Amino acid sequence: MTTDDEVIQTLNEYLENQATFTLATSGENGLWISTMFYGYVDGKLYFSSKTKTRHAKEIGKGLQVAFSIADSSQTPAVPTVGLQGVGYCHPSGMSEMPSIIKHYGVRFAEYNDTFGNINALAGLIQGGMNLPFTIEISMIKFLHKPIFGGYRIIEFSDGKITKVYAP
Repeated sequence: MTTDDEVIQTLNEYLENQATFTLATSGENGLWISTMFYGYVDGKLYFSSKTKTRHAKEIGKGLQVAFSIADSSQTPAVPTVGLQGVGYCHPSGMSEMPSIIKHYGVRFAEYNDTFGNINALAGLIQGGMNLPFTIEISMIKFLHKPIFGGYRIIEFSDGKITKVYAP
């Protein structure tokens, strides 16, 4: 039987080893999905998006979103690993910038993304075209057949894991 600490450690390692996630939003024009790079720390996903994109316009302040993260190199012949989750997404505040830079910007600095260099970050602060966003995760369904033999539910509150359980 896998302990809660082992589940959390496995989740953190998995999130550190993946680079992209798929975000689902809903707005006046219905449902929409987008795939983007992300950073993760303390129950939060960080990403950036151009303000003119459909999902950035739909997020607004505090919109509930769904997301998934999977290793797309998997085949049906191997035990599956991946996750789905829900949370509330909002434009990131200045207090979140240190986490965004550390867990998103530095991670993807080689791609010269908005948060990967200080000049682009300065442009953002002065009203640049990209915005940083934060997803406050409320729940993750983490499928890891090689370790768990199935999935675990991980619940979050205020960036902290509050409950880990097998259904």
